[in-house]
Amino acid sequence: MSAATQPAPPVPVPDLGAEPELSATDPDGRPVLLGSRCRDCGELAFPERFVCARCTGDQLEVVPLGGEGSLYSYTTIHVSSSRSTPYTLGYVDLPAGPRLLATIEAAPDALRTDLPVSLGVGDDGQWWFQPAAQEGGSR
Repeated sequence: MSAATQPAPPVPVPDLGAEPELSATDPDGRPVLLGSRCRDCGELAFPERFVCARCTGDQLEVVPLGGEGSLYSYTTIHVSSSRSTPYTLGYVDLPAGPRLLATIEAAPDALRTDLPVSLGVGDDGQWWFQPAAQEGGSR
């Protein structure tokens, strides 16, 4: 087969926007994360996607995922080449369904699994979770 008759290589389908809008506010002014819901199968995802990971459908809509959840698991990082240490990362289960990895703003000894957490968003658009009783954020 000559080079002129070979089919073009497949091109990946973008599944994430270049810079998706990650957060907004609810009617009461509290921050919420934005994600996607597949209109075909109902799968929820964060951040916003163009293609459903479950059914590969492309009919997705932007939906608020909420700003509260529970801490599923966490770890404190003490060595990093990309940011100052220590810092804590955790998996947060949102009531709407997705589990996501996020920065946790709290002293490690104040954390436990199943701890209720709430979303904090800084003026710069950075977001994190913190124990739900710690309103106002720490950044």
